[in-house]
Amino acid sequence: AITYSWNFGDSSPVSTQANPSHPFSAPAGVPTKFVVTLTVTDSGGLSAQATLIVSVNNTPPTVTINSPVNGTLYSPTTPTTVNLGATVFDTESSDSQLLYQWQTVLHHNDHNHGSPPDTNHVTTAVIEPTGCDGINIYYYRILLKVTDPAGLATTREVRLYPNCGPNTPPTITNIANQSILQNQ
Repeated sequence: AITYSWNFGDSSPVSTQANPSHPFSAPAGVPTKFVVTLTVTDSGGLSAQATLIVSVNNTPPTVTINSPVNGTLYSPTTPTTVNLGATVFDTESSDSQLLYQWQTVLHHNDHNHGSPPDTNHVTTAVIEPTGCDGINIYYYRILLKVTDPAGLATTREVRLYPNCGPNTPPTITNIANQSILQNQ
């Protein structure tokens, strides 16, 4: 048997229902954050937890990345510095109260190589060259996550691609007949 324990983060009693309903209240017009914690325990005594933010009287920030533009091409042979900028608006919070987290991620075939987040509101990133070998898939993802003081966040993404030129098939030149000795 599985047991449930819902802590709603508002000093109300814990609920043991599987899917409870719970009203949250806060002073009118005051953004208020509640951290809801669910603890699930199995018959062997093993448990796991998950948390969720409920933000009352609040809306998440509106975020549009202005620079770089989605689909921008970068040099596959030399490092490229790109400006990172966005238009951000939050109804309940000033820009200085918002947490910005820019992250530059290199997508390589079926995995990603991330960088530490940059918390400046306007910043730059260096896009390292990836080459164009026709075998590997490379592109960069620029992510911006903006979080308000009550915990609501919006994430946006743009992608940058290597400028590998037109997609034309390679040409192969003729190879003259040759005689090669065995094992050479």
